[in-house]
Amino acid sequence: MAPVARARRSGVARPAPVRRPLRLTRRGRIVAVAVLALFTLGVLWIGGRIDMASAGGRPDLEGLPRITVHAGDTLWEIADALTEEADAGPTVRRVMDLNGLSGPEVRPGTRLYLPEGLVR
Repeated sequence: MAPVARARRSGVARPAPVRRPLRLTRRGRIVAVAVLALFTLGVLWIGGRIDMASAGGRPDLEGLPRITVHAGDTLWEIADALTEEADAGPTVRRVMDLNGLSGPEVRPGTRLYLPEGLVR
């Protein structure tokens, strides 16, 4: 420590440190590109989710028939009772899309909108 302190007091100028440009190895460049790509994909994914949420993604529900789910009801049973088709799957999908459901699970008390023309 003493020599450094003396050099400063004596007024001897030290040369400025030389800054070298940042150099990445091949692996470093690959990692940097992968991180940038993942970040970009994450931003695009979040932006798409926000866009879908702000658009609503739901058609106009005004005037559509609706029912209230009771204890023990399932979406499959409701769709089967409403459709004349042998397979209630397409009706379940339509009801899910119309009500913004991510799966066929419904809770008692939920009000479901039904597609046009299904109610007998």
